[in-house]
Amino acid sequence: MTDKDHVLSLYDVLNQSAQLLSSDLETAYLEGLAETLQNLVFEQKAQQVDGLPSQETIQTLNQLYQLIDLNAYTKEEKRKAIQLALLQAIQKDNIQSNHQITPDSIAFLIGYFMNTLSKKPIRLLDITAGTGNLLSALLNHFGDEHIESTAIEVDELLVSILAMSMQLQGHDTKIMHQDSVQPLLVDKPNMIVSDLPIGYYPHDDIAKMFKVSVSNEHTYAHHVLIEHGMQLLEENGWGIFIVPSNVFETPQGHHLLQLLTTDYYMQGFLLLPATMFKQSSARKAILLVQKKGDTATKADEVLIGEIPPLKQIEKVQDFLSKFGEWAEAFAK
Repeated sequence: MTDKDHVLSLYDVLNQSAQLLSSDLETAYLEGLAETLQNLVFEQKAQQVDGLPSQETIQTLNQLYQLIDLNAYTKEEKRKAIQLALLQAIQKDNIQSNHQITPDSIAFLIGYFMNTLSKKPIRLLDITAGTGNLLSALLNHFGDEHIESTAIEVDELLVSILAMSMQLQGHDTKIMHQDSVQPLLVDKPNMIVSDLPIGYYPHDDIAKMFKVSVSNEHTYAHHVLIEHGMQLLEENGWGIFIVPSNVFETPQGHHLLQLLTTDYYMQGFLLLPATMFKQSSARKAILLVQKKGDTATKADEVLIGEIPPLKQIEKVQDFLSKFGEWAEAFAK
């Protein structure tokens, strides 16, 4: 059996189970997937509460779960199978863009940036973890022994999937169900990585405590999240944020730019390949910000550019090589 077939064998069980539960419980596919992951974590046995799901469905699910040996799958194979099921949920449930998963190609780039920018043991925080696909991809890349991780997510269903996915993969990640804009009791990380949700933050009384806040309308949530994330970092730490490509061109963009260039070191702004996005308006970029400190150094020039399409191997290798040379001044 090939690696791809191995992943698909686990995905088939996840998918069939999620569909069975979704149908029996009359819920969205994503909720059926959350129940499925919980069943697999708890001894691969279907759970019944108040007579639901039906006994017939319970029997079918337990037979289905016996088709797989979870110990035979690597952490990365489990992540990829869950990712396929999440992609199925996006199609079936018509999930909003803010809840969609971060592509593996972006996780690869961020992993390279993390490894290049910091040689210290990483204490990683994701302040908008979603289902945890980006975070678990990074953990599988580096190995848990090299990263201490914390994940925060405000959505109850997503945090359930996040928790079960991490447990199924065997990651010792601290998980918090909370709004990341509000005060957080977390150990100071030395790196934050987040694929930020886009939109307005509805609580003006909280937003006004941040420098990026505006008074004529709701403040952008991604702006407030960036500011709060940078506050949480230890000195010299790095924030790596996935943001809209036009983040500084919006009516509120100058507030964010002023914050990042005054209170912190905005070191890089790299456009992701246009080929990754169906519409130009949906294009994203990777923002690299460093917190000031005794070893932090402001770049002579902010690294601004466009990451080549990942299928163009030679251009990507050249880009990564140049990034490595640029980052030598910061890798401490």
